[in-house]
Amino acid sequence: MILADKIIQLRKQRDWSQEELAQKIGVSRQTVSAWETSQSSPEISHIIALSNLLGVSTDYLLRDDMEELPPTDAGDSFPSLTHSTHRQLSLEGANAFLAAKENSALPMAIGCMLCSLAIVVLIFFCTWSGLSESTRGPLGFALAAVLVAIGVSLFIINHNRTKKWEWIEKEPFDTAYGVGGMAKQRRDAFQTSYTTNLVTSAVLLIAAIVLFALTDLLANSTKIDAGSFVALGFAVASISVFLLTRNSIINDSFHSVLQDGKRSPEDKMVTTRLEPIMSIYWMLMVFLYLLISFTTDDWNTTWVIWPVAGVGSVLLSSIVAHVMRRKMVNTDQPADTADSADAVDAADTADSADAVDAADTADSASASSR
Repeated sequence: MILADKIIQLRKQRDWSQEELAQKIGVSRQTVSAWETSQSSPEISHIIALSNLLGVSTDYLLRDDMEELPPTDAGDSFPSLTHSTHRQLSLEGANAFLAAKENSALPMAIGCMLCSLAIVVLIFFCTWSGLSESTRGPLGFALAAVLVAIGVSLFIINHNRTKKWEWIEKEPFDTAYGVGGMAKQRRDAFQTSYTTNLVTSAVLLIAAIVLFALTDLLANSTKIDAGSFVALGFAVASISVFLLTRNSIINDSFHSVLQDGKRSPEDKMVTTRLEPIMSIYWMLMVFLYLLISFTTDDWNTTWVIWPVAGVGSVLLSSIVAHVMRRKMVNTDQPADTADSADAVDAADTADSADAVDAADTADSASASSR
């Protein structure tokens, strides 16, 4: 039996479609179809992935003279992989995912920076004394809306480009041989750039905070509108946002492949549930900032909302994540308790049986001696 027929047989034994097998291996349906029609042969990495996933040896797949599945001992089988319901990330798929995330990091960072700059434009034009009051607001909102629209467009375009890899960031999965080593090697090579960008963004963020704190002093010393210094502070902060966003996207991609840090299977479940809550929180913060700023017309003071909102987001996400993890633990505990109770009952039953046997033996011995 040739390799193509073996793949078809093993796939149908598990009631998998070509699409389902392709997803578990990390290739396209067309690739699986080509394997099964002998139009192409799997690479060695895919042979290993098929072997692990289907619970057979690579010899069985590659040798045409092996018609029957070889008998396997318990130690030779692949229970964790054969019965796993998770998709499998191949070496080819992991490389493609990391490349896609790296390519999307720059436009996504630009989109975040443009959204931050929208605040700069809004503040600058709304407080610019060189324009009439009837012109400031509409012009500021119009230009800010353009920047936000461009930023959102970048988000949507890049989301569509990386959508097919979304499961890697949100679902637990199995990895083929070599994926972990490759991801660690690329992560180590990125560390120097990561540290440099992180330090630079921290310095810029501190500079922005200093500008916010010295707004009134600088305005009185230079006779320039205080709003201009607030806008400058946000402009500096937007550069920090650019560096942090690009850094985070690339670094998180390594954690996603390795499933460690904040991308562990447990944390993926928490993050998926937490995302909508935090999205609503930040929308409320933006609404609150604009409402208070336009109501009081005190742009020199309302910037305080942002650092407070940042601290609040950390506290809120930490509390909600802690509650979610507690619920996960509590959900698992009853099963553990039941298992413990069963074990105790089994032990008590065994002890009782031993005691009865011992008593019977003693009675028999006593009767014999008489």
